[in-house]
Amino acid sequence: MRIAAFAFCLLASSPALAELLRVGPGQTYTRIADAAAAARDGDTVEILSGEYRGDVAIWPQKRLTIVGSGEERPVLIADGRSADDKAIWVIRNGDFHISNIEFRGARVADGNGAGIRLEGGRLQVVNAAFIDNQNGILTGNREDIELVVRDSLFAQ
Repeated sequence: MRIAAFAFCLLASSPALAELLRVGPGQTYTRIADAAAAARDGDTVEILSGEYRGDVAIWPQKRLTIVGSGEERPVLIADGRSADDKAIWVIRNGDFHISNIEFRGARVADGNGAGIRLEGGRLQVVNAAFIDNQNGILTGNREDIELVVRDSLFAQ
């Protein structure tokens, strides 16, 4: 009996294993917004090559990796939509690593639409492209925000 109770306590206190959530045609998630709603802290969201039109998302997690995969990086095209009237993606407050994604055409009424809006936390962006947005990445003026951008393109 003690062994069973001890084993239960170990399992109950262990963090859940991180999952891989795939987004793309024929995958569990066909929309990025659905994967953003389902992802849990520590997960990896893999977005397959292709165009994702008007598929905006809010990411409330505390720790997440989001990576584009395939022969060409996935392209997120705002198509007149924005998450929370701010950006294609809004990151609330976590530790995020984003790589190999392209953000295009972010526009909002107040003129500061962004590919990514970082509201708090840490964000590392690698090998990404921000094209024809009002702002590529927009952050708040807060001391607790850390932004690292490497090998990325900001154009038009």
